[in-house]
Amino acid sequence: GRFSGLKDYAAERKLLGQVDGLLLDLGVSSPQLDEAGRGFSFRAPGPLDMRMDPASGQSAAEWLGTVDEKSLRRVLKQFGEERFAARIARAICAARRQRPISTTTELADLVADVVPKGRQKKHPATKTFQAIRIFINDELNELRAALEASIDLLGHGGRLCVISFHSLEDRAVKRFIRDASREPEQYRGLPDLPAEMRPPMKPVGRAIAPTDDEIAALHRRKTARYGQIVSSGGLSLRAGVAELIASARRAGLRVAVATTTNRPNVEALCKACWGVPMEEVFDVVAAGDEVAAKKPAPDVYLLALDR
Repeated sequence: GRFSGLKDYAAERKLLGQVDGLLLDLGVSSPQLDEAGRGFSFRAPGPLDMRMDPASGQSAAEWLGTVDEKSLRRVLKQFGEERFAARIARAICAARRQRPISTTTELADLVADVVPKGRQKKHPATKTFQAIRIFINDELNELRAALEASIDLLGHGGRLCVISFHSLEDRAVKRFIRDASREPEQYRGLPDLPAEMRPPMKPVGRAIAPTDDEIAALHRRKTARYGQIVSSGGLSLRAGVAELIASARRAGLRVAVATTTNRPNVEALCKACWGVPMEEVFDVVAAGDEVAAKKPAPDVYLLALDR
């Protein structure tokens, strides 16, 4: 489901205020990138779709067939930070007058033809694909909704960890951390704040970039940044998703993880950090509905979500 449905998902399962750890993985998953039919990657020919939910909303090809040049330029610049947005938008609108742009390779080749050749390490269509995908899936608004929902989900001392992959996500997460850890402006500097005006969160440590070893093990994580924030009133744990889990295990707590479509990422984390399968790290590994029914009830409940 969508990130924006996170609060309703938790409320239906009576988990509001009960979650100890919430991990948001903002990257497109490897299965999505590797399946050409999903239309996320320009490395193999496939239909130009890009929807996280292929049964919902407008595909990238449909949108490109109708969007006006000015709006397309704005999307490429705003969501892709593409310096050649105007040139690319003009070329797309000219090309579609000849025939629809319906495949990933058609779009990638078109962009590669109009972007000046330079010493680029990335494919010239990378930012264009990113921008269109973010727009089609309303990703930044979905992220903001999940961040806001985390305040209601986490119990005292609960940890929110976010893995972001580009500057737009990174800025949104940093802005949330800043706002959620500040008291309202009119109360700043007062020695005794009313309980309802105290910040619901406090930041923990700094953002963490992947190490060389992690990049070697998971090459698609090379741009990842880990940011985290803790619900007020809890213990100050060391930075990092792995440390959150390890701290709970050291305390002898029963740890459960509810995985959705990102099970491969959780498995990779366990292999990279501990060298063992995820079943040896967690006491309970199951879908969200099943975790709540496990007996005895877990002491720490980690929700691992991606888009």
